[in-house]
Amino acid sequence: MGHPLIGICVSKHRRFVHPFVKKRLQSYTGPSDVTWIMFDHDSVRLAERTVTGHRWLPQRRSFHPGKETFRIPDAVYMQCMAGPKRMNELVQATSNRVFNSYMFDKWEGWQLLAADSAIRPYLPDTRRLAGEADFESFLLRHRDLFLKPIDAANGHSSLGIVRAALQEDGSIQASYVRGLDMVFETYRSSGDFYSQFRANLNKRPYLLQQSIQTEQWMGGATDFRLHLIKNGSGRWEVSYFVFRIAPNSSHVIPLKTRILTMIQWKSMYPQGTERIDRLDKEAAEIGFGIGRTLDRTAHHFADISVDLGMESSGRLFVFEVNPLPTPLMNRLEPDRGDSLTMPLDYALCLILNRRSQTN
Repeated sequence: MGHPLIGICVSKHRRFVHPFVKKRLQSYTGPSDVTWIMFDHDSVRLAERTVTGHRWLPQRRSFHPGKETFRIPDAVYMQCMAGPKRMNELVQATSNRVFNSYMFDKWEGWQLLAADSAIRPYLPDTRRLAGEADFESFLLRHRDLFLKPIDAANGHSSLGIVRAALQEDGSIQASYVRGLDMVFETYRSSGDFYSQFRANLNKRPYLLQQSIQTEQWMGGATDFRLHLIKNGSGRWEVSYFVFRIAPNSSHVIPLKTRILTMIQWKSMYPQGTERIDRLDKEAAEIGFGIGRTLDRTAHHFADISVDLGMESSGRLFVFEVNPLPTPLMNRLEPDRGDSLTMPLDYALCLILNRRSQTN
C-alpha cells in the first residue's frame, strides 16, 4: 500500500496557522515512514484526485520551499475553513478520513449542545437575535448579556463581541474589544445602544447570550479553556485545561490574558486545592460529554476547545465550543497530551485502522 501520506489543509486567509503546522511537525516523534504535506484547500483537484502543496523534510525540520503535486492524502487534518462543497468532496475522496470536517457557527454549536439533555444545564440562555424587540426582552430578563457574531470568522478572539449591562437608571454600559484593549462606553438608553450597535454591524447575524458573572481574580474577569483531542487510539483526551485571567473586569481577551494551569493556580491558591481538583474533574467530564455529542453528528471532529466560566458559587457554564482551536506552543501540563502532536497521532490512527480493516 506504500507509505502513509497525511495532509494538513490550510488557507491563505489563515496564514497565522502555518507556523503552528511547522511547530507540530518539528515536535512530532512518530513513525518516520509517513509523508507529511501542507496544502491549500484551493489546490485540491478532485477530478485528477491530486493536491498541490509542500512536503515536510524531517532532516531540515522544515517544509520544502517548492510545491509538488501529490495524490489525495490518506488522511487530512483541516486547519482552515473550507466551503461545504469542497469539504464534502474531500470527505468522499478520503472515505471520511478528514477530521475537523465541519466548521459550525456559534448558533449551530449552541443548538448541537442544547439538544443533549446532559449538556443543556451547563449552557447560558442563548438565542438568535431577531430584532430590537428581541434584544429589549432578553435584556430585561437577564439585565446583562453578550452580543456575539454568529459567524465564527467574525467572532474569534473576542472580536465583534459586545457586552451590554442594564444599569439602575436605565442606561447601558457596553464593553467591547478594540485592538487588544477593552473599551467601556455608556449609552443613555437601551434604544440608543441598539441603534448604534446595528449601525456598525453591516447586517451581520448575531446571537444573544446571557452574561454569567464569572469569578473575579486579581480584579479581572476569568474563564477557562479546555482543549480536547482524539488520541492515537481514537479516544477523546484532555490536552490542557487552563484558567485565564483578563486585565479588565468585563470579559477575557484571549490574546491579552494571563494563563495558569491548574497546578500553577493551586500554588497561588493553596486553600482552594480541593475545589480546583473538583473543577478540573467536572470540566473534563463536561468536555467528554461534548465530545460524545459531536461524535453522534454526521461530521468528523477530533480537535476542539471549550470555553467555560465559573460563577462565585462554583457552578460551571459552557460559553461555546471552538471547532478550529489554537494549540499551545509549549506543553504546560506534562501529565497530559501534547496539543501540538496529538492530532498527528490521530491522523495516523485513521490510516492504520483503515488498513487493518481491509487486510
